[in-house]
Amino acid sequence: MPSIKEKLEKSKSLMESLQKWPIFVVVSLFMLTILLIGSVRLVNLFNVQRMFNVSIAEEAFSTNLSGKEGSYVASKNGGSYYFPWCGIAERIKDKNKVWFATRSAAEKSGYKPSLNCHGLN
Repeated sequence: MPSIKEKLEKSKSLMESLQKWPIFVVVSLFMLTILLIGSVRLVNLFNVQRMFNVSIAEEAFSTNLSGKEGSYVASKNGGSYYFPWCGIAERIKDKNKVWFATRSAAEKSGYKPSLNCHGLN
């Protein structure tokens, strides 16, 4: 049978552990609240992004970095048109390059979009 001193020590340790519980509960609730607020803000951010459609206008690319006029380039000897930064387009000699401002202009001239230039197809 436990002595009175042992029972007293056990009750003191129990009281000390119970005094720590409110701190633990408050900190846990605070962290849970922060997590919940962050989750709600993240969900709202995704919902706002779905409201906007991003589209690229062909007119935005009316000139390229080489200073030549046009958004699309083709070879006089080829049948496809490319973006100027595509690897295949960079291999076309300057004297053989044909420039177009729009896709429709290139297609009216008989060129088709290149299958190797990402973003055209």
